[in-house]
Amino acid sequence: MRYAPFLLLGAALWLLPSGCGVNTERLLGTKIKPLVNEIPGPGDDIHAFSTAYNPDPELYRHTIAEEVKAHKPFILLFATPAHCTQCQNQIDTVRAYREKYQGAFDVIHIDEYKNGQIYTELGVRGDPWTFMIDANGIIQSIYPGVTAYDDLDGPIQRMLGRTPPARAPGTATS
Repeated sequence: MRYAPFLLLGAALWLLPSGCGVNTERLLGTKIKPLVNEIPGPGDDIHAFSTAYNPDPELYRHTIAEEVKAHKPFILLFATPAHCTQCQNQIDTVRAYREKYQGAFDVIHIDEYKNGQIYTELGVRGDPWTFMIDANGIIQSIYPGVTAYDDLDGPIQRMLGRTPPARAPGTATS
């Protein structure tokens, strides 16, 4: 019985939320703040803005504020590959969709170690998180964790203002 307090404490800590998360109910359907994330200037080393092994310069060309002002849909991808092995998978998935849709939307990669203030401003804890923002700056979708490639097509089409094709009965929807 002398270990009972420690067992109760351990159980209580185990039941607490993990600390990774976003208050999606607060953000969904709202206009994203026109935040200014740091991006490389001419001659800057891309590695100063990303912990990815081989960062894609296209993911670091725009600030959130620029995208909102331009009225262009974009995906805001919170991922820190230096401590998150699944983050690189999510970056690769989103990049594949950027290529599929041939520039119909931009992608902004936010690395916690390089743009931590954006995590704080939007209340993001942990990663990866994928936010889809339409041309009006409205947060249409928020996805926690790694998302399967096929699960993003419909939400991307909705972000672009298109109607996604109907799915076969019995398949998952997003």
